[in-house]
Parts: sequence; structure tokens; C-alpha cells
Amino acid sequence: FATSFVGIKGILLPAMLAQLVVRGAKQHPELHQPAFLPAKVACLVRIMLSYTWLGAMSTHWRPHRRSMSLDRRSAQAAMEVAPRLSELTDSFAKIGRSISVGLNPSSAYFLLVQSLYFSGPFSLPALLLALTKPATRLAGAVALAVVGAATFWPIRFEVPFSRKPVQSRSLDWIGRLLRNYFSFRTVFEARLDPKRRYLFACCPHGVMPYGVNCLQSVLRDQGIASQLVAADVVLRIPFLRQLCRLTGVIPARAEVVQDALTWGYPNNVTFIVPGGIAEIFLMRDDVEQIFLKNRKGFVKLALQAGVDLVPVYGLGHTYLFKTLDKSSTLGSILMTLSRRLKISLPLAAGRFGMPLVPLKKPVVALVGKPIRIDAPVAEPTKEQINLVHAQFVGELKRIFDKHKHLIPNYAEKRLYFEDEEVPARLVVQTPHNDTAPVDLLFPSSLPSRL
Repeated sequence: FATSFVGIKGILLPAMLAQLVVRGAKQHPELHQPAFLPAKVACLVRIMLSYTWLGAMSTHWRPHRRSMSLDRRSAQAAMEVAPRLSELTDSFAKIGRSISVGLNPSSAYFLLVQSLYFSGPFSLPALLLALTKPATRLAGAVALAVVGAATFWPIRFEVPFSRKPVQSRSLDWIGRLLRNYFSFRTVFEARLDPKRRYLFACCPHGVMPYGVNCLQSVLRDQGIASQLVAADVVLRIPFLRQLCRLTGVIPARAEVVQDALTWGYPNNVTFIVPGGIAEIFLMRDDVEQIFLKNRKGFVKLALQAGVDLVPVYGLGHTYLFKTLDKSSTLGSILMTLSRRLKISLPLAAGRFGMPLVPLKKPVVALVGKPIRIDAPVAEPTKEQINLVHAQFVGELKRIFDKHKHLIPNYAEKRLYFEDEEVPARLVVQTPHNDTAPVDLLFPSSLPSRL
């Protein structure tokens, strides 16, 4: 029974589908009429159920290499090999859990952010093309007006963003999704004083600093509504700018950041990622390298505002994406182009091969001891900036070396800076692979020889 089942469902069904796709359009054009759409959907559902059944059967299939006579003993042996209903039910449950993990709300959120990031720049040409056709002219005009309003509607950055209860609940829900997705943990070296103001400087940037978003969610649970400094271009993309503003994003402009650093509790924490675009192209899964030695502007901002400077390191960021770093010719060109245009243009692949959907891997945020700035310094000297910067670098290295064991395969890593020579690329078997199995239908327990 199992042999015939695999032969029909596993071999004949794909062959029939291939023939239908390749030759069906020419031999049976009537099948492509709109009236056949419900039948096509029903066919797809049946195919999905067939392959799901095949996956459940293959988990328990035990092939026989010799023919058995149809006696009572052989029949009893065949019954012992056949899977029980409880075993099949358990297999269906495992497949269902794997599918639910792959199609969870967290993945939907990442796909939404990615669609907004990439569809925004291409929406204008598409709408202009729609205006040239009479049939779509009215719809194109309405859509263009909506996109224009979303792009140019003024957003105030000089005051903290005031969220309504519905917006706060939505933000808390998104934060929980992110923290569960990354199995997020935090390590605080010292407690935060609500009476003090802080500038959290976070490394590394990664393709997207998702660890910062998770840490913001943790602080929200403590009553702190923080803000994140991001590239100004992000706040010029329609609809994405509204979503970013909801999460407390402010543009990377000196006057805006200086205003934010004067806000008191509960807006007394501001996040900044000093490595910026250049640090994206240092990402490798076998090396931890950050762009920090030549970045001292954030130290000057902290001195001028009189806020405590807090080093933060996100363990696990280098495992979230497969990227093309600056060691390759194309990566070096993209790095130069990104810095000139002030927008990140990395070649990265995460979950489902998507450029902004990270792999499901653990992330740990290390929050070091605050470097206390007692009073504002209107014009800090170079010596003052270098002194605080050296303290920041030393504290960042200390917390990295102390807690790097919290992520598997990190214990043997060391922290490199942009001016240091890194070893040649190694092939790393990263732990905690993406939760979705490589193949749901043919698990690894299936015999290699049939």
C-alpha cells in the first residue's frame, strides 16, 4: 500500500501537474476561463492535502526488499509496519506546527515592512502610468492623491510623539511579536534612573537593527517611551514614515536629535546606531566587526546635551541575514554607493530569501554601565570627546567579552573594528537554524534508498 501510495502521489501527481501546466494552455484553453476559478482552487487544496498525507506517511514508512507470501504471518508483519491512526495524527500536528511557525504574524509584519520599503519608490511611476490610460485614470488620480498626502503630510519631531490607546496597544503587540520571534533576552549591567537622560549607542547595525526595536519594547514595559534615530530617507517613504513614527523614529538631523535629548521621563531614552550604513557591509556570520573608531559625533551630542552615554551590543545580529560584505568587489561598490546616496543598498537574504525578513535566530541585547556626563558642555574639546569615546569603546568590549557565550558559537569570537584586519571567511554552521524545516514533506527520517 505504501509503495503504491508514494508512486501515485509522489511521482505521477507531479508529472500530471507538469503536463497540465506546459501543455494545458494550448490543448485546453477553455480551462482558463474565469468560471473555472473555484474548481482550480479546489484542485490546489486537494493537492496540498495529498502532499500533506504523503508527508505523514513517509515519516512512518518502512520499505520491504523481499516479497512475502500471503500467509497469516506475513499479514501480521504488514500490519505491524502500517502506521497507526495516532501516529498519523501526531505527524499532522507536527506539520501543522511547522506551517504555523512559518506563517506567523511576525513574518507577516516583516513582509509588510519590506513591501512598504520597496513599493514606496516604485509607486509613483506606476501611478503616473495609470493616469495615461482612460480606464484607470480616476483610480490613479485618487491613489496619487493618497500617496501624496502620506508623503508630504507634516510630522512634528520637536515634541515627543503622543500615542493614542489604540496605537499604544498596537505597538505593544508588535513588540511582543518581535521579542518572541527572536527569543529576545536583555542583560542590564546597571539600573536606569528615571531622573537621568540617556543616549543608547547600539552596535552592530546589521541589515536592520531589530535588536534595538526589541529593546525599545522591553523599555516600554518599564514605562519608558524611547525614540530611535534613523536615516532621514526612511521618513520620506509614504506609509512607511507613518509606521516608523508610531514606533518613535526620528530623523538623523542634528537639531532633531538635540531636541530629543532634552526630553524628560518617560521619553528620557534615545537610541542611535553610530555604525550606520557603512557597518551594514561589515556583517559576516563568522566575524564580529563594527564601524566605531572613526565615529565620534554621537559622543559630542551626549556631551553637549549632558546625557549619560550607554553602550549597547546586540549579540546574534550577524546570523539574521546572509549578506554580501565589502570584501567582494560588488559589495565594496554597493557600500560606496550607499554612503553617497545616504540609503542602504545591501545584497542580503533572510527568511524565504527576502531581503528584509530576518531568519528566526536568537538575539541578546547587552546594555552596559552608563558613562555619566555630569553637566552639558556647549563646545566640547577634542580631548574630552576622545576621553569619553575611549571609555565607551572599553565598556563595549567588556560587555561583549563577558556575555558573548549567551549565543552559541560566539564564545570563540572576538570583536574587530573597521581599521583591523579580519581573518578570511570561514564556513560556519550556525546553530538554531530557521524554525521551518528544510522539507516538511520528506523529513530526514525517510530512508535514503527505497
